[in-house]
Amino acid sequence: MPVEEKAGAVFNLTNLEEAAWFDYEGGGRVKLRVCSADDYQSIRKKTFKRTVEFKKIDNRLERFAVDEPVDDDKFRIMLWDMWIVDWENFYDADMKPIPCTTEMKILLMGKSVKFAKFVGQCMDTLTEDQNKIKDDEIKN
Repeated sequence: MPVEEKAGAVFNLTNLEEAAWFDYEGGGRVKLRVCSADDYQSIRKKTFKRTVEFKKIDNRLERFAVDEPVDDDKFRIMLWDMWIVDWENFYDADMKPIPCTTEMKILLMGKSVKFAKFVGQCMDTLTEDQNKIKDDEIKN
């Protein structure tokens, strides 16, 4: 029986934020993903504190909510852990595989300028790509 073709948006409900592999110069590769809005808000809630201020504007008190970072390091670490899904063929000086753990992500992102720059550039590329896909979906 043929499958009925339907018009509309198609979502992979088991993997809403798809990840992509990027080849690392010199060998190995890294699987990265863009942080979803829900994940980003969850990280912000854990690392920022919201305070409310009232300011007088045109003789009226206006309410402003201000988010202040509580723990910048925790914020960065949680983002790195979210972005970096996996890696392959990464070895230490003794040629032992480097496991893709939160601890190793922190070490490489915090201590290797080359790796951190690579991840930043890849995240820019991935974000641009996903924005183009979303723009194309809106146009169609």
